[in-house]
Amino acid sequence: MESVLARGRGRAAAVAAAAALAAVPFAGPFDWLVGEGYALPPGSAYEKVSSEDKGDGDVWYRFSTLRSSADGTRAIYSTPTGSEDAEGVPLPVEHLATLSSSGWEARSIAPPYSDSAGVLTDLRLGYQWYSTDLARGVVLPGFSQLTPDASGEVRNLFLREFGTPGYALLTPEPTAPVNPLIAFTSAPAVAGASRDLRHVVFESPFQLLPDAIVPGNRRDAYEWADGTLRNVGILPNGTVAPGGAAIGGGAGVSKIAQQRNRGAISEDGSRIVFTTPWRSGGGDTAASGELYLRVNGTTTVPISASQRTVPEEMQPATFLAATPDTSRVFFKSCEKLTDDATAECGVSEDLYMFDVASGDLTDLTAGLDLRVANVVGISNSGDHVYFGATGATTGVYLWHDGTVVSVVGGLQGGDTTANWSFGIGSRSSAVSDDGRLLVFSTDLPLGGANTGGLRQLFLYDAATRGTRCMSCVAPGRTTLGEAVIQPLQSSTAVYRAYDPRTISADGSKVFFETANRLVPEDINGRIDVYQYDTAAGTATLVSSGVGEYDSHVGDASENGDTVFFVTREQLIPDLDRDRLDDLYVARAGAKPYVPPARRDPCVGDACQGDLPAPPHDDVPGTVVFTGPGDVEDDGGSATEPVFSVRPLTGRQRRAWARTGRVRLTVRVSEAGRVRGRVTARLGKKRVVVARASRTARDGGPVALTLRLSAAARKSLKRNGRLTVRIIVTYGPSAGERQAATTTLRTVRGSRGAQNRSGGKR
Repeated sequence: MESVLARGRGRAAAVAAAAALAAVPFAGPFDWLVGEGYALPPGSAYEKVSSEDKGDGDVWYRFSTLRSSADGTRAIYSTPTGSEDAEGVPLPVEHLATLSSSGWEARSIAPPYSDSAGVLTDLRLGYQWYSTDLARGVVLPGFSQLTPDASGEVRNLFLREFGTPGYALLTPEPTAPVNPLIAFTSAPAVAGASRDLRHVVFESPFQLLPDAIVPGNRRDAYEWADGTLRNVGILPNGTVAPGGAAIGGGAGVSKIAQQRNRGAISEDGSRIVFTTPWRSGGGDTAASGELYLRVNGTTTVPISASQRTVPEEMQPATFLAATPDTSRVFFKSCEKLTDDATAECGVSEDLYMFDVASGDLTDLTAGLDLRVANVVGISNSGDHVYFGATGATTGVYLWHDGTVVSVVGGLQGGDTTANWSFGIGSRSSAVSDDGRLLVFSTDLPLGGANTGGLRQLFLYDAATRGTRCMSCVAPGRTTLGEAVIQPLQSSTAVYRAYDPRTISADGSKVFFETANRLVPEDINGRIDVYQYDTAAGTATLVSSGVGEYDSHVGDASENGDTVFFVTREQLIPDLDRDRLDDLYVARAGAKPYVPPARRDPCVGDACQGDLPAPPHDDVPGTVVFTGPGDVEDDGGSATEPVFSVRPLTGRQRRAWARTGRVRLTVRVSEAGRVRGRVTARLGKKRVVVARASRTARDGGPVALTLRLSAAARKSLKRNGRLTVRIIVTYGPSAGERQAATTTLRTVRGSRGAQNRSGGKR
């Protein structure tokens, strides 16, 4: 049952009880667009986003690294190994995919990387934050010095603008001596940024400015403002906070700490919430203390200062959330900070709201027998605040315009973790921009919903105070699994404080995944991605619902017209040939994939083509690529992309064996991606020992530089020979394939070689 808790003179009274929560059954009609055999949201079609070149690894969906730009034209995804164009090998290896008129093109954005200690100490390495349009990123590459002015004795943060060369250093050389132990085990931690990444706030264990504290075992807060570094921890009197400072609730060294600072920096970067540590029992805590607001890098406003007529002894405050413009800041404390506050240390903490414009502090839970745990979510204006609390019942509550409403009670165990603890695992709560809608999860059969004893996703509407289950099957049907808005995360990446867009900006769509069969078209019994229409109360498949593999929700554009998901199902077989997890998108306005026109099969002598020219070298055993993919075979009348590979001469092969590098020339008929891969048997396994790729902007020659791996060169040096297989593919997608085998020999070996050539596959 829902109850309304009224506040009057600091005391709570139950004034009403609403009707039982109702589950909305999923019954037609459904508005289906069937194309290419799949049911999709109206006007949408599938596009393959990830490249075939994924380093022989899957696109990860469990690591909180999938994200979409606000407009849905860019996406970030990660793989466990590097691709052909990767500069380095951080874990995970992140890729940027961009949509153009010719489709999606992805490339690695992994920086040169060097930090074995980072792996040992479990530090946050790789990209830490992105601009909303995914045009810029902040990266922590370990000890790699990506700019000449970077210090080599500490780990640094760098800003990268994708599409332009080079990096910008965010963390200057420390101004005080560095403790080697701290340098080995610590790194700066990004706590937030403006939407355009022109402002980045972070904490560092190193003294980066002369007026910063000497760290010791503390951390201090800094702001990088479009090229200028500023100290954030400045008190209202203009002095530096003596105990250091933390952004919001603290980024610290904890992997889940970044979950505590949502909204701590405003979207335009002009306002920053910071905490100065509060000492109790001789220990410092970065997560609780005194809260302040730094404005435009010039003034500081106290947030958690008592506004009680007769202040009590100071107690620590804990930052919980702030609106996107940081006009309202929410925190909890056991100190009575207002005249009507009813908090009691050791018993309960009240939820407070600080309004920046008026300077007023309001106790949102005064007079209520509630122990506030965390803020679940807030509206953009801060007039709707959902929070988790315990009291007569453990549940989710809503504060709106002076009234507190119980949304759902009786939660326990995993329900509290999923909805407001934000720890390791799936987060299953989200709030619409206007605050009217709350998505939450529970296994409770609210309103008679058929949860099957498994956590399902419910939608609460603050306007009607009604609740309905979005992922439940009809009564009497079998519940196949839980429903989540984020796939289960790994503890190695939960620190990445990014929440995928679960609800579209206008609140009309919710995205989630479940194995439950919510529509007749879902026949595979696997996990599928769904889109829920909040007005109609109906679900639509985003993934196919017919494949043999699971699909997992990734992210969406702000308007919800572009939905990213990961699956091993080959939704576009011409573009997806590797049987690995790939990133796909269901995009409104996209055109269904149309396979390129195929040439008519040749007949009789027409199949032979022109005789190949003899090798321009007197050394036998030249590598020759053959097959119907040669441009010359078609006499220039091809209706699909074709290509030819210039044979390697003996001189080239000898140079390759000597230097480990060779230049392979491929002539293509039109624009497309050219990829070269070299495999060899090292020990008992055949592995990739060289790879390269280039994008041809038009027809003509394309040069691929193939560099042997260190292991391959070591084997060649030890054995005097190495048999390699060169595989070249070309096309707008995976393309046609040609292959040849040759043996590389050092000067001690014979100059001859046996060769085998193969046509396209």
